[in-house]
Amino acid sequence: MELRVKNRSKLPYSAGEKLEFELLRVDHALANGLRRVLLAEVPTLAIDSVTIHANTSVFPDEMLAHRLGLTPMFSMKAREMHFVRECPTNGCSGCEIRGRLRVACPDTSHSVKVYASDMVIDDGSVYPVMAASDDMMRVEKGPWLATLGRAQEFSCDFIIRKGVSKVHSKFMPVATVAMHYASDIRVNNNGFTSFSNEQCQAWVDRCPRGVFEFDANRKQVMATKPQECIFCK
Repeated sequence: MELRVKNRSKLPYSAGEKLEFELLRVDHALANGLRRVLLAEVPTLAIDSVTIHANTSVFPDEMLAHRLGLTPMFSMKAREMHFVRECPTNGCSGCEIRGRLRVACPDTSHSVKVYASDMVIDDGSVYPVMAASDDMMRVEKGPWLATLGRAQEFSCDFIIRKGVSKVHSKFMPVATVAMHYASDIRVNNNGFTSFSNEQCQAWVDRCPRGVFEFDANRKQVMATKPQECIFCK
């Protein structure tokens, strides 16, 4: 099996990256297995338990706990941690990281926005993933969790644990993983010798994805964008 990275770029509208690669000399079953592993078997960190002490906002406790759980966490620490089910003491520093969130809107303010950056986490190497955007508010403060009205408060403690997305989707390390067959297009230009230039160009223009180009000087049709092929007939 051979892997070739074709494209790696930052996504301007999210906190992550886009990675595109080719797998060579591999069958479909193994490629699909890799896709499923990326979706469901890569361990990450996420807020797994929330204890709410005070909540006078308009949001139900369950909704705020759900939003906290879906906040993406920087997960390099996951390599060093073990799953809580493997912990002999049923909870220790090797499988749990504790944190808290304390936010209140004073009487003198109309409202206060609560961001992921308001979390206080005991381990400095674990923190919410910030968005890659030109909007500095998003970059510095992270995802917007809720808004508190005048004299409202929210207070909770939470536990961050290691997990995989086949147990819960909050541990999913990627937004999606898609795969398709790589096309192997071979053009027999001998068949175009009896065509006029206009007929060759008309044949090229019939492709809905612009895979082919016609070189009138050499009177050859070339597959310049084989990766765009959708195997239409």
